Amino acid sequence: MKIIKGLLVTIGLIGVAYLVTALLTPDSYKVERSQVINAPADVVFEQVSKFKNWETWSPWKENDPTATYKYTGTDGTVGAELNWVGNPDLTGKGGMTTNEVTINKKFGYDLAFTEPWESSSKGYFTFTESDHKTTVTWADMGDIPFMVRPMMYFMDFEGMMGPMFERGLFKIDSLVSQ
Repeated sequence: MKIIKGLLVTIGLIGVAYLVTALLTPDSYKVERSQVINAPADVVFEQVSKFKNWETWSPWKENDPTATYKYTGTDGTVGAELNWVGNPDLTGKGGMTTNEVTINKKFGYDLAFTEPWESSSKGYFTFTESDHKTTVTWADMGDIPFMVRPMMYFMDFEGMMGPMFERGLFKIDSLVSQ
């Protein structure tokens, strides 16, 4: 009986610790990178706002060349979609839907992964032109469900996405710089 009581107390303490950690852990994340590109905003915007162009600069395409892509809707407009199926260990299965297009200023999208895990977030690019150079900012942000928050100690969004954003911005710069 003493062993069972000790086990129940231990399980209870672990549960309380988990819930307290969930209460104290952030409920959202945001990863953001910026780069100045030596090209006007309209040239850079053209690369980013059309999903078909992503194949030439996307770091995830580079990371998983086996992925296949399907495009629906009018590319570059709200509602356009990009869906992919790739290596489950690299890109998995998911899609993006354009949710905002402000020409040469902002391009936003909803991102959803369906396999090997389910998650969703919102991403966007902003463009600020000055002297025929454009500062491009790429960001992704999402909510972290309450019961998942303690596990976020083991997830490094900055470390996972930050270098990929940097690589993508570098590749866009390489494509469009004058």
